[in-house]
Amino acid sequence: MTLNQASLGFKNQGQFLAALHVSRNLGIPFADLKTAMTGVRPATTGTTSGATASPTPLSLGQAIHKLRPSADSVTATATAEHQASAELSLTGPTPSAAAAPTTTTTSKKKHGK
Repeated sequence: MTLNQASLGFKNQGQFLAALHVSRNLGIPFADLKTAMTGVRPATTGTTSGATASPTPLSLGQAIHKLRPSADSVTATATAEHQASAELSLTGPTPSAAAAPTTTTTSKKKHGK
């Protein structure tokens, strides 16, 4: 699958990257994790309809628990989110964040006797 196909349905880059890390860290097939989290089922070879939706998307922790009940979903989620956050901090701000206006505030000190 392409990067665009893989990331389709995730709320943001962080959620997508965390899912990738969980997939790698726990050996859960990414397509299964993606379907559980987003409700978007990757298209299979030979179909023309693209992806299909599942009715109840799960959080990352819920998806881990469903797909790998023996795993510590709390620790796995925290680890993957930390890994994703570290990667996002290496890439710098997104173009929309870089273009956003910034405001600065100054505080005035009161001068007393």
